[in-house]
Amino acid sequence: MNVVVPSDSLLFAAVIAWTVSEYYGAMTHLRHRKIKAKVKGDKGSLLAYYIGIAVFLGAVVALPDSFFGAFPSYVFYVGIALMFAGIVLRQWAIATLSGSFSLSVVVRDGQKLVDRGPYSRVRHPSYTGIAVTLVGFGLALGSLAVIVVSGAVFLPVLAYRIRVEEGALKESFGLQYKEYMERTKRLIPFLF
Repeated sequence: MNVVVPSDSLLFAAVIAWTVSEYYGAMTHLRHRKIKAKVKGDKGSLLAYYIGIAVFLGAVVALPDSFFGAFPSYVFYVGIALMFAGIVLRQWAIATLSGSFSLSVVVRDGQKLVDRGPYSRVRHPSYTGIAVTLVGFGLALGSLAVIVVSGAVFLPVLAYRIRVEEGALKESFGLQYKEYMERTKRLIPFLF
C-alpha cells in the first residue's frame, strides 16, 4: 500500500520542525545565560535578527499567493529537503557549541574556541543552517518573491551579525581566531 502525504502536510511538518528547533535553541540559550561573560558585544545584532525574521514571515504571509506555482512541482520537495537540512545543520552547530551557545553575541569566561564538527569547515554553520532553511521555505512555497525578500533582508542582517560576532571573537581569542579565520570560510565550505 502506497502512502501519499499531501504537500500541505509536509510543509506543515517542516514548519513545526523549524519552530521546535528554534525553541530548543532559545531554551539552550536561557539555560546558559547566567554564566559570566568575558566579552559582551551584541550591538543590536540580535534585535536585527529578530526584525529580519519578522520581515521574512511578513513576506511569507503577504507574497506567496500572487507568486505561488512559479516553480515546477518538484521544487516543492527540494524546498522541504533544504528546510530539514538547514534545521539539522543549525541544531548540529548549537549542539557542538553546547554551553558556549548564546543568542546574544557574548564570549564567556573560560570559553574555548570551537573548531570541530561543522565549525571545522565554516565559522558560522548556524547561520548557514538558517539561510538554507529560509531558501527551502521559499522554494516549498513556490515563491521567488519570498526568496528575494529573505535574501534582501537576511544578507545584510547576517553580514552585520557576523561582523559583530567575529569582532568579539577576535577580541577574545586574538591570534588563535585569526588563524581559524584563515583556514575556514564564513558560511559555505570552500567558497565563502
